[in-house]
Amino acid sequence: MSEDHSSSLFEQGSVLVRAMNRAIAEVVRFGPAEVPLPLRTVFYVQLAQGIIDNGGLQYFFEADFEEQPSYGIFVDAYRRIGADLEATALANAVNLFPFADPQTDKTRRNAILAQWFDRKKG
Repeated sequence: MSEDHSSSLFEQGSVLVRAMNRAIAEVVRFGPAEVPLPLRTVFYVQLAQGIIDNGGLQYFFEADFEEQPSYGIFVDAYRRIGADLEATALANAVNLFPFADPQTDKTRRNAILAQWFDRKKG
């Protein structure tokens, strides 16, 4: 695929962008449990990747997602689209938390993040 063609796939109004927007809108409208797996997959990958692209895994873990979905949902979504390296990186980062289900405890999660990132600064 030429560089010009691939960049046009992501331009506002393109078929790909319209498909992603439709998937996201359906999940927002009906809830993740009420839409087919392909739509949930697009939603979770787009949600995670948008945050990670803006601020890395630190931003991702600082986010407090509505309904506190397991981070495994994001890992599984990446795997379903063939993004195994990204899925493994996210799973490995989740496993660094010294307690189970870090998505459910923002206070503890942010305390751990502060420790990790304070060490990097010092």
